[in-house]
Amino acid sequence: MSENVLKSTGFFGEIYTGEYSRYIIMCVDEYQKINLMFLSHSKLLKKHETFNSLGKEIKFDLLLPKNSEGD
Repeated sequence: MSENVLKSTGFFGEIYTGEYSRYIIMCVDEYQKINLMFLSHSKLLKKHETFNSLGKEIKFDLLLPKNSEGD
């Protein structure tokens, strides 16, 4: 797993990056914008990440809930 591999099936799939992070595609729009859930240490994070698959850059919108309950 030296390279990032994008494994998607239609609008759903799994993304493996590095050897410690795991991304799950929740949904995809026609603008190559993908909403993902970032699973790390049983914690959900929220941030923008750019995934490079086979030379193609795919912008991912990681859905990560804030620690604040006010939102």
